[in-house]
Amino acid sequence: MLLLLVAVTSAAALPGLRDEYANCTPGDFSCAQSDFGHETVLWTCNSQRQLVVSAVCGTTCCREDRERHTAYCVC
Repeated sequence: MLLLLVAVTSAAALPGLRDEYANCTPGDFSCAQSDFGHETVLWTCNSQRQLVVSAVCGTTCCREDRERHTAYCVC
């Protein structure tokens, strides 16, 4: 089952957020390696220009589809 993430409703702040990610563009998203394990994390930029965790995926389980402007976990 694919989980498509279209909107961020309630998400926790990304731990270990670096200054280089501050003031992101709302709606931007990306898959990244987690600071707290081998999982990949799907993060999204919210309306306050802060990165928030949208989903914690399994190891190498986060996928991005830039053409359709979506990201999702596959496992």
